[in-house]
Amino acid sequence: MHAYGYAFSAKVEPAEPGRLVADATCWIVWRKRAFALSQGAHFVGREPGVTVWLDSPKVSRHHARVVVTAGKATIEDLGSKNGTMVGGARISSPVGLEPGDEIQIGPFRLSFRVGSGQATTESEVHPT
Repeated sequence: MHAYGYAFSAKVEPAEPGRLVADATCWIVWRKRAFALSQGAHFVGREPGVTVWLDSPKVSRHHARVVVTAGKATIEDLGSKNGTMVGGARISSPVGLEPGDEIQIGPFRLSFRVGSGQATTESEVHPT
């Protein structure tokens, strides 16, 4: 109908301190998605609002916790039904993560990455 429009209304909330992508020192990667991890604790699960959100009924709401301190990270299972695997082994206590480690949570195979993300762009060498 003529002269009718739409309005959008939403609550705006500030980002949590220390949770900015620019502050990230580590990432958890799944396919083409990268979840930035800054200093502190991060939850992995299917509960909306966790840092690493994995939408599957095979993933607990709060499945695991990743803690990043000084560029190093540990992961621990939070009593999930299906467990957390690192490098193919089910974990039962906090485990240190190394760059390239594979983490399996439910049907998701994730990769742990470390880096500043602030490196300069490399030039591609073109044959002359």
